[in-house]
Amino acid sequence: MTKFELTVDRNSGTGTGLLTRRRFTGWVSASAAASIAFGGLRSAAAATSVNVMSWQGYEDPLGADGFLAKNSAEVKATYISANEDILTKLKAGGIGSVDLGTPERKYVFLMIENDVLQPIDPDRVPNLKRAMPFFANQPSLRRDGKLYAVPFTWGMLPLVYRSDLVTEVPTSWRDVMKPEYKGKVVMVGGMVGVLQIWARVATGTDTPTMITPAELKETIDLLIKIKKEHARTVATSWGEMADVMARGEAVIATCGWEPVVLWVAKKGAKLAAVYPKEGTTGFIDTYVLPKGAPNPDLAVKLIDNALSVAGQKLIADKMGQGIINLDAIAELTPEQRLVYPYDNMETMTKTARFYPMPPLEPDGKHATYGDMVKEWDRFKRA
Repeated sequence: MTKFELTVDRNSGTGTGLLTRRRFTGWVSASAAASIAFGGLRSAAAATSVNVMSWQGYEDPLGADGFLAKNSAEVKATYISANEDILTKLKAGGIGSVDLGTPERKYVFLMIENDVLQPIDPDRVPNLKRAMPFFANQPSLRRDGKLYAVPFTWGMLPLVYRSDLVTEVPTSWRDVMKPEYKGKVVMVGGMVGVLQIWARVATGTDTPTMITPAELKETIDLLIKIKKEHARTVATSWGEMADVMARGEAVIATCGWEPVVLWVAKKGAKLAAVYPKEGTTGFIDTYVLPKGAPNPDLAVKLIDNALSVAGQKLIADKMGQGIINLDAIAELTPEQRLVYPYDNMETMTKTARFYPMPPLEPDGKHATYGDMVKEWDRFKRA
C-alpha cells in the first residue's frame, strides 16, 4: 500500500467495431446524457472566444502566462461531468461550435471512430517534444500516423479519507464497508473510472474494462450494496465530494482523486490518500480539436501554451495534478515531486493501471461499453 498526505497552509484506446449513431444515441438516451447544455458561448467584441468543453479547471492552463491577453483571446468553458459529454455534444449538432475538448486518452479512440476529430500537426505543438515519452508515445493518441490528441495532465484515483477522523489507515477498497463507516461513505459518478476500480475488487479480474456480463453484474451489485447500506451520498462531482468530506459528513470515499486532498485542505480539513492493495486506475487527459472548430489555429496555440512550463506549473500549483513537461517537472517543489513518481514511472504503472476502452460491439465474451452504461444506470436508479 502506498500513502501520501498533503497539508496546506493549502489506456491505449483499443476496442472492437464501430460505434454507430443509432447505438450511441441509444446509450445516451439510456444514461440521460442528451440534455447537456452548451450555453454562454457568445462571441466577445474585443477578443476571439475559444469554446472549450472540459473538466472544471482544465481551461486554466490554456491561458497561462498571460497568453490570452497577448493574443486578444478569451476562453469560454462548458464543464463536463463525464468524458462521454464531449462526444454527446458533438454528435448532437455541436460540430462547428466547439474549439477544444479534454477527453481521457481512452475516449480518443471512441471519438476517432465517430469521426468527430481532426488531426493536429505536431510541429505546431513544439512543447510536446518536452513531454515525458511515457505520455507523448501513448498509442491511443494517434491513428494512421496522425496525431489526434495531445496529453497534458495525468493522475491516479486513490482511496481518500479524513485522516483526522479515521484512526486506522485503510488498506483495501473494501474497508469502506466497515461498520464504523456506515453512513459516512461518499461515492462519486464517473462510470468507467469507478468500474475500473471496483470490478477488480468485486471479481479479482486483472482487466476491468474487459469483463464478462456476469462480472459486470457482480460489480454493480456490490456498488449498489455499498450505496444502500453504507453511503452517505453519491456526489455529482469531485467538488461536491470535497465539500461533503470537508464538512465531516463523510470520512471515506469509494473512489478518490489527488486534487480532492488539496481542495479539502483549503477548506480547513485534513484528507489523506492511499493506494489500496488491490491497486487503482490511472488517467491521462488530453486536448483534442473537434472537426469544424471555429478557431482551429488559435486552439492549437492554446494547447501548446498549456504544455509550456508556465501552463504545466499552473496545473501542479493550482490543481495538484500530474504534469508531463520535463522542464516543468524540474521546477516542482520537493513536496510536489513526492505526490507523483516522476522519477520512476514504472513504479506508477504498477500502482495505477491504464486500461483499454471496453469493447464497443459484442464479441461473444465481454461486456460492451453499452452494457456498462445500462448497468451503471441500474446503479444510479437503485
